[in-house]
Amino acid sequence: MKKLYILVLIISLSQFISAQEKEKVIATAGKEKISANEYRTRYELMPHISKNQDLIDSLKYEFLYSLVAEKLWAQEAARLGMDTTEIIKYSMKSIEKLYVKDALYKQEVENKIKISGEELIKGTFRTGFKLSANIISSGDSSEIFNIYAALKKGASFDSLLHTRPEYKDQELPLAITYGQMEDERIEDSLYAMKVGNISQPLRTENGWFIFKLKNKEEVVFNNKKADETTKKARDIIKQRKAKKLEAAFLNEFMPKAEVTTSGPLFWNVVGKSAALLIEKAKRPEFKKSNVNLDERDVSKMISQFGRDSLNMALIHFKDKSVSLRDFLYSFVTDGFTVKEPTYEKVVGKLRTYLNDYISQEILSREGYRRGLQNMPEVKSDMKLWKENYISQILRNKFLDSAKVSDEEVQEYYNKLNSGAPVPEVNIIEIFTKDLGEIETILNELKSGKDFRDLAKIYNKREATKNKGGEYGFFPINMYGELGKTAAKMKVGEVYGPMQLGNGYSIFKLIDRKEKRDSLSKPFEELKDQYKDDLFNKKLTDAFDGYTVKLAQKYGVKINDGALKNLNVTTIQMFTSRYLGFGGRIAAVPYTAPWFEWFKQFKKMKNYNP
Repeated sequence: MKKLYILVLIISLSQFISAQEKEKVIATAGKEKISANEYRTRYELMPHISKNQDLIDSLKYEFLYSLVAEKLWAQEAARLGMDTTEIIKYSMKSIEKLYVKDALYKQEVENKIKISGEELIKGTFRTGFKLSANIISSGDSSEIFNIYAALKKGASFDSLLHTRPEYKDQELPLAITYGQMEDERIEDSLYAMKVGNISQPLRTENGWFIFKLKNKEEVVFNNKKADETTKKARDIIKQRKAKKLEAAFLNEFMPKAEVTTSGPLFWNVVGKSAALLIEKAKRPEFKKSNVNLDERDVSKMISQFGRDSLNMALIHFKDKSVSLRDFLYSFVTDGFTVKEPTYEKVVGKLRTYLNDYISQEILSREGYRRGLQNMPEVKSDMKLWKENYISQILRNKFLDSAKVSDEEVQEYYNKLNSGAPVPEVNIIEIFTKDLGEIETILNELKSGKDFRDLAKIYNKREATKNKGGEYGFFPINMYGELGKTAAKMKVGEVYGPMQLGNGYSIFKLIDRKEKRDSLSKPFEELKDQYKDDLFNKKLTDAFDGYTVKLAQKYGVKINDGALKNLNVTTIQMFTSRYLGFGGRIAAVPYTAPWFEWFKQFKKMKNYNP
């Protein structure tokens, strides 16, 4: 009884601490408060590789200042009415539909999953065994039963298998673990068999199978491993039950919907999408990667349709139709990508996309009917995405202000190539404007892929793409934040993603030397890189200066004690959130590293620590 009391006390105390943390304010940016809960969630579920990887406090502060800047810019963007623009309206609606659909999934599937003690014991037991088996298969029922009859009369399973085409994939028995088999009937049969036994012919969606169990090995676990085994078993049971509940709900719900589409409008979208993608595929940066419709492509396509066409119904529902405009804006959120686009491939991909869109629309509409858009967690997620989007839109307004003339580039060259020698570094960079590619790159780096090989595939910077992303040696006072960051790194270290202009950079320091060669590179060879450097420097200065003004205008407070006492994992990741009934989205909005502004702001008289 005493142990039970202590357990209840511990649980209650942990819940109290969790609630306290949720309310604890790490920083205030104008009217927006950054709670410990929001900070930890966003910090741990997005990549933020830093030059200060070994200094966790510095990394935490850098991320906090970046988050504060996003909040400040979002408030100013809202004041300027940018949250009411068409692109924000439709983009936010698309994201909201995903969360509403996910909330419906939780109601109809997740919340209905019940796992009995008996099921968990059975699953844990099976997780503790590794099986191996050989298989004789056939798509013909007569053939498989003839084989089974021969086996029953004493024919050798192994000898028969050696004469069949499926043997080439079974020189070693197939390894089987709990949860691997789609058909639970087959799994039940296998775990009930003794080593050396042969199963009856078993029918699946892929044909008929006869199994021979070759080995059944028990795995010995220590206490920690035993807990992991139970958790694994619970996850497998949960996934299986979820799949069944989801199928049952969809079978009952989906056929009730009456939907038709406008053929002429669909084929018009096909033509314009294909033209954009085929033309885009001709550009050098897309030769080794998939071609997608980005925000600018969608805006261009929308401008090609007249207002009347955009307001026409592409998808007819019984109650309310989906306009062509609604459908086109979904590309911005969902993405539309084709590998080696041709007209025929675009047709096939768009048909699939349209069918998926209709299914997701039916489900999200049911969620709206139930009022799930008003759930606190949906509103909280939407607030984060809206702040992130409108802050980016305001930042994009500064792109034109960072134009660089040839005279400025020449002056910059003269300045850098005169005076005392400075240390030089050499980097390989992967630069892309596609945040989705950043996720792919980080995952491939994590899996052990070579950085240089990835740069050859993904780098989109004009000045270095023909050199595999390698810059060659350059002084550390070049390329703004890029040079300054590389100067503080160790050879072999990777940094990024860093937001530069209208794209993202991940780079690896591959060499350094303390003094510049006496003969500098000619101007024409460095012109493009210097132009990029000046552009990014102008843009960074404009961003930092404007952020400082906004910080003065709205006010910023940092709770140093709360931040230092907040424990966060140092594992770097880019996490996607898989949504109910299909689809995924970044687990949290990506906040680009954007913290240098705080050094200026801290010097201001009206800064309130």
